[in-house]
Amino acid sequence: MAAYLPHWGMERVDMNSLKYLDIIYYFSLAPDQDGLFIVPEGRISDLNTIKARIRSDALLFVVLGGWYESETIFPMFADPDKRAAYISNLVQFCIEHEIDGVYLDWEGYPVSVSSQDRSILTSLMSDSLRANGLFFSIAMAPSDVVFSSGIHPLVDFINVMSYGFLDEYGNQVPLTMFEDYTYEHVNAGIPRDKIIKGVPFYAKRPYIERDTSPRTYIYSTIVELAHPLAGVNNYGNYSFNGRSLIRSKTSFLIENDIGGIMAWELSQDVALNSSYSLFNAILEEAGR
Repeated sequence: MAAYLPHWGMERVDMNSLKYLDIIYYFSLAPDQDGLFIVPEGRISDLNTIKARIRSDALLFVVLGGWYESETIFPMFADPDKRAAYISNLVQFCIEHEIDGVYLDWEGYPVSVSSQDRSILTSLMSDSLRANGLFFSIAMAPSDVVFSSGIHPLVDFINVMSYGFLDEYGNQVPLTMFEDYTYEHVNAGIPRDKIIKGVPFYAKRPYIERDTSPRTYIYSTIVELAHPLAGVNNYGNYSFNGRSLIRSKTSFLIENDIGGIMAWELSQDVALNSSYSLFNAILEEAGR
């Protein structure tokens, strides 16, 4: 079981959840506006808090990037000297603070990322991290299966962001879509144990022109508004993954020997001891 834990969610997350995680992705670090290495205030304190709560055999990754956070990766990557310095500083940061690895989440904001550039950065980071005994994971969209199939030897895990996509009926990654994404990656030759499939801990509605209502709600807000039954996956035109659907996805991954399941993100859930908890639904289905 893996999950993102963002710096802004540290006060909201149920810390009792951390001892059940096998992989924690702390979100996040990014270069400054000039593409230089920087550690924002509070990040080291957060990491120390997480390390005090997780199991000794759990892996703690620091995330490089994100959606908006990807903006400053571009100037870092564009300058070979900055690129080399950044990777070196990131490796030393992980060693100094006893972080197990780095998770690259270079997304297409504010412009798209070319496959060539992504491949170069992936290769450079893989070489440096692995030479220093650190793990390396990468976040990829489900549609990037061809790229993922080419770079999987360079990484320990490929985290497929199987959330945020709506089918023609406005449902957020229903089970059939989730299964199709998985089969596509397996059939492309990616080792099953390297694939970690993401699930949403939030609700999303379709885009409607001139609709000023929130595009998303975190799952805990859905619980406050609707107290949904386990089999319910919609609140109005907002689609989320309810407990039964989360259980079905967990069961599917176990039955197909897939490496793991990943939540975006842990602080969006309710307390672990709540009957509405999505994380608890995963743990129960996995027999944890």
